[in-house]
Amino acid sequence: MEFTADSAASLQELRSRKVRSRIRRIRLAGPLEDERAERAINRAYFACGCEHGSIAVMAVMVASLSSGVLLGFDGALAWWRILIYLAAAAFIGKMAGLALARVRLRRIYGELLARTDEGQSDRHRQVRMLLDTE
Repeated sequence: MEFTADSAASLQELRSRKVRSRIRRIRLAGPLEDERAERAINRAYFACGCEHGSIAVMAVMVASLSSGVLLGFDGALAWWRILIYLAAAAFIGKMAGLALARVRLRRIYGELLARTDEGQSDRHRQVRMLLDTE
């Protein structure tokens, strides 16, 4: 389902957990229409954290293998330790990616809310309302 956001009320509805599970794409219309903002909100809204997770895994893999080659691997324990480091890096990277996407999404909501007519008059009240619903 494609969700069309064109007002402060539709931005509020977009944050609802009921809507979140049904939509597959967000389209901005009316005073919110902006192709760059539409790409940014879709990227942040549907982020899964895997990009940051894979970067963390690659960094830990390179560091572990480099230190193993330089300092030497000491038996099977070293390989198990590397696997634990990789799993931890994947988890931490994924959580960091999700947190970063959430911060970006809040910033985008604030920018979009400022473009609406309702947002122009009492932007601070609307932003507080949007942030408090999480």
